Amino acid sequence: ETGQAVFLDCREAHEFEVSHIGGAHHTPVAALPFIERTPAFKLLFEQKDKTFVIYSDSGSPLSRCLWVSQWLQAKRRARRADPESILRLEGGMNLWKRFGFPVEGDEREMVAGLPVV
Repeated sequence: ETGQAVFLDCREAHEFEVSHIGGAHHTPVAALPFIERTPAFKLLFEQKDKTFVIYSDSGSPLSRCLWVSQWLQAKRRARRADPESILRLEGGMNLWKRFGFPVEGDEREMVAGLPVV
């Protein structure tokens, strides 16, 4: 259902500017120490009915979205909120694009903000 998921893009600012899922909140790994001050973090606790989907370029098990999702799940557990509402987009932004889902910006597959050749 539309509006049930909130997308959190954990890539760097220049990557987010090149392309991102429409309506996504920019939540880079570098912002984790300060994330509690961001609008996206406040949503995690104010909108308990939402599912939060974290993504990066590839969504691989070693990607930065894994770190962000685990960190946010721990924060939700600490506040007695459901950590299961935080998911990781397997295949990341590139698989999203490959399936033809809409993006804002460049529709080509990217790594670190540069097109995959």
